[in-house]
Amino acid sequence: MTDQLDPVNLDLTSLSLGVITIGNHQATPTVENSPPVGAKQYDYDLDLRPDNNIIAHIHASLDMLLGTLTYQFQSLDPSTGLPTTDPNAGLLPPGVEGTVQFSAAPKTSSPTGTVTSNQATIVFDYNPPMSTSVWSNTLDNDPPVSHVNKLATTQKLGYFTVKWSGTDTINGIAGSGLANYTIYVSDNGGAYTPWLSNVTQTSAVFTGEANHTYAFYSIARDNAGNVQPTPATPDTTTKVPLALLSFVVSPTTVVGSQSTAGTITMDGTVPSDTLIKLTSSSSAVIVPSTVTVPAGAESVSFGISTNAVTALTKGTIKASYNGGNLSQSVKVLPIGVQSVSINPTTVTGGNSATGTVTLQAAAAPGNITVSFTSSNTAVVPTPASITIPAGSQTGTFTVSTNHVNAKTSVTIKATANGVTKSVKLTVTP
Repeated sequence: MTDQLDPVNLDLTSLSLGVITIGNHQATPTVENSPPVGAKQYDYDLDLRPDNNIIAHIHASLDMLLGTLTYQFQSLDPSTGLPTTDPNAGLLPPGVEGTVQFSAAPKTSSPTGTVTSNQATIVFDYNPPMSTSVWSNTLDNDPPVSHVNKLATTQKLGYFTVKWSGTDTINGIAGSGLANYTIYVSDNGGAYTPWLSNVTQTSAVFTGEANHTYAFYSIARDNAGNVQPTPATPDTTTKVPLALLSFVVSPTTVVGSQSTAGTITMDGTVPSDTLIKLTSSSSAVIVPSTVTVPAGAESVSFGISTNAVTALTKGTIKASYNGGNLSQSVKVLPIGVQSVSINPTTVTGGNSATGTVTLQAAAAPGNITVSFTSSNTAVVPTPASITIPAGSQTGTFTVSTNHVNAKTSVTIKATANGVTKSVKLTVTP
């Protein structure tokens, strides 16, 4: 078999022989003994037994001057090592195929888009030569180009989407096509390292750290193995600023007119005094308009006051900084009973005692009505209710008793705005 290579466009010094097959048998030339290294030829005896009682002697050689690659196959008698004298013996019995493979790199001087064609001729014994089909390859000697899309100078969050694109069409001439990208990143001016290697997608989410500046560039590879040169400068640079990390309120449920506290934490130490804006969705929950995280700190705590309400009220506090927001909810309860007491706690039937109700806070936003119940109204009839005026936190009431024949314990309950407390009064004969 003779194959006239294209010495104009192919680098013959890069020629490498591939697998040689005869039926189910293979010979695999190594890089060390594949032309044009050394003597620019390859010799090998391939044993075809037991399928075929033949040793196939393979001789491949490259004429560097003419660019001609030649394969010679000869049938040897295994018993003598000499060419077989059996006219019916041969390398390729009916139905058996043989193949050869080789590769050669294009010359770097050949422009992208150049077409190089290859066709071999095969001669069996003394028969006329037969030509193979023509195989054509289009050369690609130009590296692809790519870039990372411009990013905002400053990000709003610690994570953001990075996009990139590229092409293997250079000066209007299409190459072999893009194979993959490797995206490099530098952190705060440090060395560039691969963020994503040999990927085919064109976007990904990058997670950075507060107060860090990141620079990106892309390197594309095409299907011919050409690699884009490393750029002298990054394609884009962006900074991740400080951001809100957490917002905690404790307790989250309070009685109106009582206070609670909030703590806001940044995702890093602030280099200078940092102002955070606060808003509340309800007039029942009162926050300062701003709080300041002092330089060198990561968090700030602040007080949250509430107004009295007549029904359960929910207020949402929003903390805002540099376009980022965190929220917490506070539930404000109407003022209820904190405690109820009676003096004395033991009376003789027919006598009275004085009760005192203490609210959770001073009555607001108006008067608060406290209702009463008795576990034994026949012994201790309580008043239906009393009114504690706005601004006062306590109220008193009189408890009368009836005569009993035996010592009796009675539970008195006081309720305001759904909150109930109780006290026991003992009545004796």
